[in-house]
Amino acid sequence: MATVLYYGTSTQIHSGAAQWMYRLADRMREYGHDTIAVVPGTDGIAAWYAEAGIPTYVLEGDPISRRPAIDQLQYPFRVLENVRRLRRLIRTESVDLVHVNELRYPSALLAGTTSQSRTIGHVRMCLNPYHLRKAFGAMGAHLSDRVVCVSHRTADVMFRTVGYESNIEVLHDGLPSPDRFSDLPAGTAFRSEFGIDEDAPLAVCVSKLIRDKGQDRLLDAARRLRDEDLEFAVVGGTVEGHEAYARALERRVRELENVTLTGFYEDLPEVLGAADVLVHLPRHEDPFPGVVLEGMAAGLPVIGSQSGGIPEQIDDGETGYLVAKTGDIGTVVERLRDLAGDSTLRDRLGREARRRSAARFDPEAYFDEIDGLYTELAGG
Repeated sequence: MATVLYYGTSTQIHSGAAQWMYRLADRMREYGHDTIAVVPGTDGIAAWYAEAGIPTYVLEGDPISRRPAIDQLQYPFRVLENVRRLRRLIRTESVDLVHVNELRYPSALLAGTTSQSRTIGHVRMCLNPYHLRKAFGAMGAHLSDRVVCVSHRTADVMFRTVGYESNIEVLHDGLPSPDRFSDLPAGTAFRSEFGIDEDAPLAVCVSKLIRDKGQDRLLDAARRLRDEDLEFAVVGGTVEGHEAYARALERRVRELENVTLTGFYEDLPEVLGAADVLVHLPRHEDPFPGVVLEGMAAGLPVIGSQSGGIPEQIDDGETGYLVAKTGDIGTVVERLRDLAGDSTLRDRLGREARRRSAARFDPEAYFDEIDGLYTELAGG
């Protein structure tokens, strides 16, 4: 068995990537591996590691793009300092594998490679523009013994379009915590808390409030449907650096009586139990959004963008509907109108969504795959 160091760059509660790193660090212990986590702060998900008894170290990992201009000049020196500190930790803890949760931060891959540890680059983001994608794709491909992409689309965008083919494999994330969705609450508490009509069909969008996630597109559709029997709830918290977008959504929602903006809401099963349709309309290449799988596991039809890994999750017309990732709000409106007016259609698509999500995205099979990868790379 191996000693695995997980390197993450976010502790945000609503970050799917950060949640998955925690799940891996926690569950891989059941396979006999020793796990260590390196995170950028002590807030949010960092507390989960402490509660689970996973040794945790704090190492700042802010991206260069978020730094003041003068601080960007010092960034290479900070990377080198982080490499030094990580190398020391790798030696002290006798780390066999360094599992990096984000390729934009070179410290951990450099530290692992120069310490003779095996390295895994887990790719959960599609970067733009092309020159940035090519640079980080090259770095990830050269410094990782194995690159794991969360979807075929992510592998294509991040590596194959810039000329890298070897050492790349695709492993879809498993369904997050499926037991939470096996016996959903009725959702009456959620509807009651926010004054949502308990009899009206409800379409929900669950995501952090940033422009890439496309909540404004759902508001465009809601405006066109404001005179119909359909309610909307936009569920998600404000993210540092994206406050202006959240404020713009708030202003728009004040003009729409059929839309509720809830803020961050921790009890996702309660939200999905209240919903009749899940809508996820990112305008960026969303690699493999966990909320789509959660909606499917809850037995909801999902309307999603033809974006990133979403077409690998939704079967158009069978478990939900795919729509263009930009423009074409008319199709979104049509799909919402169809689902709102036909409970039989909702039930049929929702049942199939639940069945296929369980069959295709079994988390136990996912953990088995990761364990096999660790065993292969660690040489035993």
